[in-house]
Amino acid sequence: PICLITPGHVASTPRLVKNADALAAAGYRVHVVAGRYFAPADDLDATIFKDAPWSHTLVDYRAGPGVWLRKLRRGIVRLAIRRLRRPTVATAAVAHHAETHRLASRAAAVPARLYLGHCLAGLPAAALAANRRCVPYGFDAEDFHDAETADAETSPADRIARRTLQGQLLPGCSLFTAASPLIARNYATTYGVQPLTLLNVFPLAQAPAAPITPPPVAADRPAVFYWFSQT
Repeated sequence: PICLITPGHVASTPRLVKNADALAAAGYRVHVVAGRYFAPADDLDATIFKDAPWSHTLVDYRAGPGVWLRKLRRGIVRLAIRRLRRPTVATAAVAHHAETHRLASRAAAVPARLYLGHCLAGLPAAALAANRRCVPYGFDAEDFHDAETADAETSPADRIARRTLQGQLLPGCSLFTAASPLIARNYATTYGVQPLTLLNVFPLAQAPAAPITPPPVAADRPAVFYWFSQT
C-alpha cells in the first residue's frame, strides 16, 4: 500500500483526502495515518471514513500515557534548539510537533512501499517511517510552510525547526508536490528543489455549464462573496 500521513484531522486536510481518493481510484491500496485532537471534528472525520475507499489509523493526542510528557519534552527541545547550530531531524521534528514520532511509529507499522506526508509534521513522519522500512517517501506542500503563520516567521525555535526539516528532507523526496505555482517557486528559490504543482481545484464536472453573469450591484442587491477555506 501507499501510506499518507497528516498530523491533523482528515476533515481539515482536504488535499490528503483528494490524494487518497485519487490513488485508490487508480488501483493502489491506500492507508491514511491522521491525528485526532479536536472533538468537534470527529463527526466530520467519520463522514469521510464511512465512504472512503481506503483504510486509516488515528493517533489520538488527547489521551493515553505520556501525553503531557511529550508536550513537556517539546517545550524543552524548543528552548534548546536555538542553541544548536545544526539540530538533527529527530530533534527538529519534536520541536515542530510533539506527536511527530508517534505518527511515524504508527505509519511504520503499515508495510507501505511509499510514505507521503501532508502538512509539515507529515514530512519528518513520512521520512522516519520510510527509513525504518527502507522505502521512498514524499511530501505535499499545501502552503509555503516557512511563512504560513506568524510564529513560523518570528519564533526562532519554530524557524529553525522548519528550516531544518525542509532543508534536510526535501532533497530526499521521491515525490514532492505543491498547491500553487508561487508556492513551488518559493520552495525552488529557498531550498533548491522544484515541486510538481497540483492546483487546489475541484473537478471540472462540478463547474457551471456556462459562465454566470451576476446582476449589477445595487443598494437593494449587495455583492455577496464566499471565502472557501479547507472544508
